[in-house]
Amino acid sequence: MRLDQFDADDFEVLRELYDAPTSGSGPGKRRARHPWNRRALTEREADAQDRLSRTFAVHYNRRWAQSVRELIPPCWPEHDELTDELDTLCWTWYYAHWDERANALTPAEFRLRYLPGFRSRLPRLLGPNGLLCQEGKHPVGWRRVVEAQIQVLEAIGRDRGAAKAARIRLREQDFGFGVE
Repeated sequence: MRLDQFDADDFEVLRELYDAPTSGSGPGKRRARHPWNRRALTEREADAQDRLSRTFAVHYNRRWAQSVRELIPPCWPEHDELTDELDTLCWTWYYAHWDERANALTPAEFRLRYLPGFRSRLPRLLGPNGLLCQEGKHPVGWRRVVEAQIQVLEAIGRDRGAAKAARIRLREQDFGFGVE
């Protein structure tokens, strides 16, 4: 994949974030914003990252997907965790192949570590009906059960009595070690 496959303006905006020095934390220090962290991006930067990740997804599907199970589906932005992973993988690829700190080992590490790791996580990142997504049939309401469980969990989290009872139960489980 060549860098000229990315929109030049988008890439430049994001590369400035990528190359920005980390200023640390503490009073008066501004934390670095990284292009792979969409929550830290402006709307313009997030749009640019979206286009960059789409271009990367097309490249991934052409070059590295060996079966339908390994395809990044067009609905990937509907899968939040996959979106995060794809943004990160895109910049990991850039670091391995184009960053001035890269060496002969970084592309090898990308191919031997990060790419297979992504491939192995892809089915889980797409959810229980991920194969439908990969076949171009994104199911409506695919997260309905998950969202319902999140609401229940949030309600329990607001119930201080239930939280206290759970902590007491956990403390009672000493697994025979006799913690006093």
